[in-house]
Amino acid sequence: MSSDKSLPIIVFDVNETLLDITTLEPLFTRLFDDRQMLREWFAQLVLYSQTMTLSGLYTPFGELGVSALQMTSDIHNVRLIDSDVDELKERMSKMPAHPDVIPNTSINKTT
Repeated sequence: MSSDKSLPIIVFDVNETLLDITTLEPLFTRLFDDRQMLREWFAQLVLYSQTMTLSGLYTPFGELGVSALQMTSDIHNVRLIDSDVDELKERMSKMPAHPDVIPNTSINKTT
């Protein structure tokens, strides 16, 4: 009989799979003068979110997003100000779903 009492873990990926991160592009274009920097930031964000999850050190995704932005800006010698961080938080909290994941209410209607 096993003494392992751990529970299985299920992880759902919603960002970029369900949520449209391209709504963050204006911030990255403004800060880095390159909208593709969004992809570098997001790669770091995913890496660190997976690391924290696997380490059992829960950290809210938004906090990790801010930390990844700070790290990315440090690497590229871009100075952030508080309003830049606030804008990231605001934009992250309002990322819309991709059109193909928005529920179609007409499917569930009966006639």
